[in-house]
Amino acid sequence: MKKVKFISLGCRLNKAETDSIINQIRGRFEITNSEADIYIVNTCAVTISASQKSRRLIRAIKDKNPKSKVVVIGCAASEIEELNISADHIFSKEKQNEVSNKLIQMYGKKQTLLSGNNDEVSLYARPLIKIQDGCDNFCSYCIVPMLRGRGHSEKLAAIIDKVKELEQLDYSEIVLTGVNIGHYKDGHNDLMMLLSSLLRETSKLRIRLSSINPNDISEDLINVLASERICEHIHLSLQSGSDTVLKRMNRRYDSALYKDIVIKLRAVKPNIAITTDIIVGFPGETEGEFKETLEFVKEIKFAKIHIFRYSKRPGTAACNMPDQQNDEIKRLRAHELGLAANKLRNDYLMKSIGSELEVVFEGRAKGMYKGTSSNYIDVLVNTNQPLRGRLCRVYVLRAADSFVVARLVA
Repeated sequence: MKKVKFISLGCRLNKAETDSIINQIRGRFEITNSEADIYIVNTCAVTISASQKSRRLIRAIKDKNPKSKVVVIGCAASEIEELNISADHIFSKEKQNEVSNKLIQMYGKKQTLLSGNNDEVSLYARPLIKIQDGCDNFCSYCIVPMLRGRGHSEKLAAIIDKVKELEQLDYSEIVLTGVNIGHYKDGHNDLMMLLSSLLRETSKLRIRLSSINPNDISEDLINVLASERICEHIHLSLQSGSDTVLKRMNRRYDSALYKDIVIKLRAVKPNIAITTDIIVGFPGETEGEFKETLEFVKEIKFAKIHIFRYSKRPGTAACNMPDQQNDEIKRLRAHELGLAANKLRNDYLMKSIGSELEVVFEGRAKGMYKGTSSNYIDVLVNTNQPLRGRLCRVYVLRAADSFVVARLVA
């Protein structure tokens, strides 16, 4: 049986799609984290640096393992094919649904009647469930609609069946992911109805949402998010705290709407972690506009911020905008915003000292067990108990730079 190693770059959606392929080829290959006969690289192209990282990784794998096969999938696949980068098989996004069958036909072990069950499994202690793909928003900086196409959603019944199976296998948390999950739509079913159905059809696992836009959060959705089984965390995309920059970005909200949504979310979940993404150095961003973002960040008191330096992507509207910022301005603004973000993160972690959190443990790190709390805090516990996949209550002892140390509550 040939050994296959998966390497997934970029977003949670890529990881969910990798998980899906693993389930489809189980029993035909040996999945490994070490040297392999076949390397499957799920690439990312959301920024220039992400594309470059994907290309470097593929070259490095091929150089180190010349006898192994390299299979390229994901958002950078078409670009890699055009650049004639050495890979044995390249599947563009349009053909990615053929990956599993092609692999089995070319390299897979023949299936037998005794080859195991068909239970849904996951690489992750907190499985990622793809509910939606593609986007129709066409933000001026974003290449994703060109890479993943127009928005489309998975069937509600199929999602429910998958989540119910995971619950039966004793998973404690699932993460709903997609490019634009706020636009989930299956017939008359929207995201609010999907969440309501999942809460009704399952009994114990907790549910976490991946990134969502503030303008996609309705009063009805907020009422559902109030459920104790919905994680106390939401990644609420911001990109800029300046209304003039948001308008140039073609974002469909302003800072006032964003703030209003945060207030409503905290009203139903006072301990909720609000995390976000911010782009610095967008074309034409003045020092004044950047300061507006900096002040807005401090006002909202984010639990965590992912900071991106604007990346010029051909084919997007922003690529041709005047007043492109130089790299030094982007670096300085990312650094200044990073200092503010680190302080906010530290303040958030410090507030958890002396409290109890419910944590799903995912594996070992720094010689301890690492897990994620409902409100998106990385938690380390010093124990010899096998905790992976378990939901445990912990007492927080102290905070460090990016995590807290806790002990198990008996």
